[in-house]
Parts: sequence; C-alpha cells; structure tokens
Amino acid sequence: MLENAGVQVLYGVSTFQSSHSVKIVHENGDETIISSNKILIANGSRPVFPKTIQPDGKRIFSFQNLYELTCFPSTMIVIGDGFIGNEMVNLFNQLNIGVT
Repeated sequence: MLENAGVQVLYGVSTFQSSHSVKIVHENGDETIISSNKILIANGSRPVFPKTIQPDGKRIFSFQNLYELTCFPSTMIVIGDGFIGNEMVNLFNQLNIGVT
C-alpha cells in the first residue's frame, strides 16, 4: 500500500545511527543508510505459534481468525505483547471479558 503511494519501502533489520539516520541491513547482507527529518519504521506483524499449538478456531485463535467468534467467552488468555495483543486485551476488557 505504501509503495503504491510512492513511498520507498526498504526491508531488513534497522538500527538508528543518529536521530535522523537509520542503517538497514538487508537479507542479502547489503547495507543502506538513509537520512531524513522524519522516518517511519513499520515492523509488520504475523502470528508465530509453536508447532504443538496451532490455531483451530475453537479454543486457539490468532488475531486473523479471532473475529470469527460467534459468541464471547467469559475469560480468555492473550499471549503476546505486540500492539495487536494489546489491542485485543483492551477490546475484550471493554466487553467485560476477563483477560489474562
């Protein structure tokens, strides 16, 4: 979506070099240093599950299939401390669901 808007998107591991520059190490090992007054780092998100625990849409959900719930539980456990996990905790707290 950003690329369609003319934004240059770079993929890799980034570290700030100063308050106005970032070094990006790409998957192939190449490095790029960019400088700007404003830098947006969008780290993305995707669920990661141990091989023995996979979403089944019944008792174990990812954020991608959580919206398929047909009724709300009285309690739930949210594992993960990323922004999506925090959003889910906030949402379900507002619905008076006990969240751990």
